[in-house]
Amino acid sequence: MVVELFTSEGCSSCPPADGVLSRMVDKGVPGARVLALGFHVDYWDHIGWNDPYGARAHSDRQRGYADRLHVRSIYTPQMVVDGAVEFVGSREDQALAAVRAAAGQAKVPLSLTRDGAYLVLVLPANLPLDAEVFLALTEPGPAQRVSRGENAGRTLAHAAVVRQWIALGPASAGRRWAWPVDQLVPKGRSQQAVALLQIKGQGRILGAESLAIQS
Repeated sequence: MVVELFTSEGCSSCPPADGVLSRMVDKGVPGARVLALGFHVDYWDHIGWNDPYGARAHSDRQRGYADRLHVRSIYTPQMVVDGAVEFVGSREDQALAAVRAAAGQAKVPLSLTRDGAYLVLVLPANLPLDAEVFLALTEPGPAQRVSRGENAGRTLAHAAVVRQWIALGPASAGRRWAWPVDQLVPKGRSQQAVALLQIKGQGRILGAESLAIQS
């Protein structure tokens, strides 16, 4: 299942939630396969520290969840599990319970493989209607010292930082995509590719797959 964390280096409440996500990635959750996506938002930048991983597209995705899940206003740190349930991302017990609950739900299988120099995504022959497809490229964020803002003086590291977020459009049965790996991943770097199938309008995530790739 997919665990999305909306976070920012400018938010003093966020490091504990980043720790929760890191532990899920490093230690795993028994009985569940966690695919982590760390979305750094940009709306904290105005207080003095520009998050190097922040992006407007990440904030827009969080706003989409606020509309869909009837959240009065966006906030950090926020976790969303399988597009269906949201909560304060530092609440580790709640995060683990949500992940275990999501693990019991049937998922649509996606095929994400490497074929030579290409990353290949193939959708199954039978698909739910009104679904959309996304591709994320993530990597750990190296520890760096924050010099301004609410976390001034702290050294922060992150798990599964989203470096690219690509909307592939409406899903169709058997659809296939192929990308040259060297156009997705900077040379000499290793990243995690995560493909998502999600009900249109940022609804429930129906299926996801991941693959480590190196350029």
